[in-house]
Amino acid sequence: MVTVIRERGFFVRILTNDHPPPHVHVQHGDGRAKICLGDRSKPPELVEVVGMTKPEALAAFKLVAERRQELLTAWENIHGQG
Repeated sequence: MVTVIRERGFFVRILTNDHPPPHVHVQHGDGRAKICLGDRSKPPELVEVVGMTKPEALAAFKLVAERRQELLTAWENIHGQG
């Protein structure tokens, strides 16, 4: 597991033995979310939320959306371009 971003109490991680499509796991306190990163034709998508409030989930999604290109590059560095 690689922590790519630590910001505002969020830990955005990519699992090294994970599967496509490109996505991240975000942890905030005891809560977690899975967010697909999308691609040029598809925007990011919130896939799963467990133990986060709606405002926390929205903040996690916004953080990932704002830093999507950085996260896609990290995914490709870890998993290859597919």
